Amino acid sequence: QNLNLDPLKFNRSSNLEHLDLSSVTFSTEFIDSVDNLQALKYLDLSGNSFFQGLSVSFTNLSSLEYLILKGANFFGGLPDSMGNLVSLKVLDLSHSNLSGPVPRSLGNLLQLAYLDLSQNLLSGQIPRSLENLLQLTYLDLCENQLSGQIPRSLGNLLQLTHLGLWQNQLSGKIPRSLGNLLQLTHLGLWQNQLR
Repeated sequence: QNLNLDPLKFNRSSNLEHLDLSSVTFSTEFIDSVDNLQALKYLDLSGNSFFQGLSVSFTNLSSLEYLILKGANFFGGLPDSMGNLVSLKVLDLSHSNLSGPVPRSLGNLLQLAYLDLSQNLLSGQIPRSLENLLQLTYLDLCENQLSGQIPRSLGNLLQLTHLGLWQNQLSGKIPRSLGNLLQLTHLGLWQNQLR
């Protein structure tokens, strides 16, 4: 449905902590005003078609703990400024037409427990900086175009219960360090060029 939200009204909602507008159509002006909601902890804009790059306005929300943009149909890549969201615990950008590399700056999100970038067009290597995410329990990068080797340092993410890397272009040996992941209940590596 279409929803006409006046950005100026939302700018005054300085105490707003939870905003769920999943499957709602709204203007670009509204998206650009979200960064004024400095108390926001939960933002869900899933199922929207933005037909533009991921707005850097999200990355000014230093209190944000949950950012859910699943199926948001973005075009373009992830901005490096995503690494500014240092309070994030959950980041779901799955199935959103994102392309380009996974930013190294995601390694700054030290509180992150859930990271889902699956079903996109992401390319390049898995950044080693993800080794910093020691709170991570769920990591899904499946169904992208990622290449290169699986970083050995992923074996340091000892809280992981889910590691999804299937349907990429990963190559080389499967790191022995993944054997350190004693909490792991799901490991998906199929449809790569691993040995």
